[in-house]
Amino acid sequence: MTVAHPYDPALAARVCAGLAEGLPLARVCRKRGLPALAVVLGWLQSEAEFRQQYQLARSVQLDALAEDMVEIADAAQGLDNAGVAAAKLRVEVRKWRAAQLAQPLPSDGEPVTPSWPLLDEQQLDTLRRELAEQV
Repeated sequence: MTVAHPYDPALAARVCAGLAEGLPLARVCRKRGLPALAVVLGWLQSEAEFRQQYQLARSVQLDALAEDMVEIADAAQGLDNAGVAAAKLRVEVRKWRAAQLAQPLPSDGEPVTPSWPLLDEQQLDTLRRELAEQV
């Protein structure tokens, strides 16, 4: 049974710090002492202050992803075809993630739901095979 967790500004700041460091929200929420993902999603719906902090942390993540993409592309110079393909995949994944982070947050009272399509098992298997062929 999940116990409701009241909004805690100190915990919220730790969650946002993890996001700003580039960690995905689910991983941040698995850290010891931090609230579960469902709690954080609830805070996003009910706490305007937290939504603002969260949006700022996501902006910092976007900047970090952009810097990563430039570094990856620069480091690919002189690599063989397999190395270039791996670098391209790394950049493409970061571009996908950046597009997700750039999505606006729901306004007050709107449910927080993923903005990306969920893949079924067959689609995941196809994607895994395609990625394995590229590397």
